[in-house]
Amino acid sequence: MAKFKFKKVTKLDEVPEAYRGVYVEKDGGFGVDPAKLEDFEWDDKEELSGALERERKERKDAKAALERFKDLDPDKAREALDKLQKLEEKKLMDKGEFDRLLTKRKEEFDLAEAELKRQLAERDSRLDNYELINPIRDAALKAGVLPEDIEDVLKITSHRFKLDENRKPVVLDKDGDVSSALTVEKFWAEEFKTQKPKFYGASGAGGSGAPAGGTGGGSGGAKTVKRDAFEKMAPVDQAAHFKSGGSVVD
Repeated sequence: MAKFKFKKVTKLDEVPEAYRGVYVEKDGGFGVDPAKLEDFEWDDKEELSGALERERKERKDAKAALERFKDLDPDKAREALDKLQKLEEKKLMDKGEFDRLLTKRKEEFDLAEAELKRQLAERDSRLDNYELINPIRDAALKAGVLPEDIEDVLKITSHRFKLDENRKPVVLDKDGDVSSALTVEKFWAEEFKTQKPKFYGASGAGGSGAPAGGTGGGSGGAKTVKRDAFEKMAPVDQAAHFKSGGSVVD
């Protein structure tokens, strides 16, 4: 039976069980520990001598390799690598492989550009939501749009608003131009309310008999609240008010 040759292994299973006691984990694998070699009970002195010699040689070679880099300057090393890359690119160009190099650079640029566009789109979306959608939502609710319908209303009217050069919400006409006659508040209080009254709470103006300024109606009348009091209510309370047949008065 051939003698086992002591050497570095990746798995301890590669070493006969009888010799695993002299191995220790090192450098991502397993190698011989000289101290354990000397304490190990060997049947074959020649085998011990060979194992020790190989371990000493490996250590000497490793030390010599490290010695070569002891004075290495990291900045100079990076500079050298950069020069090497440029040299390789020059070789490609000298060989007439300019198209190959150009394609590589274009792919790198396209990836960087795509990532930048993604980040800008996310930022613009957050800004638009804060500077456009939120003010429009608030104006719609103040005008009497039902809170439970507000998201649907914003979707169907999204084409009617944009931010101007000062990043202020403005109303667009049916041709997509900025309307000089409508403000955001007027759009919700007049135009949209006339076109889509179903999205608004009951106005109480149809002879319901409800007192204009009270919080409760007369006999059979719907409950009404003042506009300023309604605006102080939480959205869920506003919705409950309209569901119970209530209305808002100025």
